[in-house]
Amino acid sequence: MESMAALIIIFSFLTFIMLILAVLLLCLAIYRLKLGVPFVVSKDKLMEIIISEEPPIDGKIFYDLGSGDGWVLFYLAKKYPEVQFIGYELNPVLYIFARLFRRRPNLKFFRKNFFQVNLKNADYLYLYLYPGLMEKLFTKLKNELKPGAVIFSNSFTFGDQINPERVFSSDRPLETLYIYRV
Repeated sequence: MESMAALIIIFSFLTFIMLILAVLLLCLAIYRLKLGVPFVVSKDKLMEIIISEEPPIDGKIFYDLGSGDGWVLFYLAKKYPEVQFIGYELNPVLYIFARLFRRRPNLKFFRKNFFQVNLKNADYLYLYLYPGLMEKLFTKLKNELKPGAVIFSNSFTFGDQINPERVFSSDRPLETLYIYRV
C-alpha cells in the first residue's frame, strides 16, 4: 500500500513538472510568433573568437540585444569582471531565466524592447537577430552608437547597408561571426 502511495506521489510530481515545461514551451512559442525571432543558443566557438579578436576592455560597456537566456553575457562577464554587461530581452520566460540563473556583479538584464533603448553608451554590441531585424536596427545603430563601437553579429549581416570589417566562418551553420566597427 505504501509503495502505491509513493508511486502516486511520484507520478503527480512528474505530471506537475511536465505541465510546467509545457507552459514554458508554449510561452516560448507564443513569443517566437509575436516577435518573429526564435531563441537559438550561440556557439562557444563564437565567444572564443570575440575573446581572441576583440577582447572587451576594462571599464567598457557590452550590450546584447535580444539576450535570450543570458548565456553569452554570462560567459563573457565571468571572464571580464571589470566590463559592464547589459542584456535586453522581451520574452518573459527567457528574461526570468537569465535573471535567476545568470548572476554576476557586472551583469544586468532588462525586459525591454531594444528599439526603445538609447545605445549611446555601448562600446560593444552583440546581435543574433534575423536579417529583417538587422536591417531595421541599422539606422538606429548608425545614429546612436559612438565612434569606435564594435558590433558582433552572429550569422546575419546588415544586408548591403554596411560591410563587416572582419568575418570568421566555419563550415557549420550558424557559426559565422561578423565584426563591424562604427
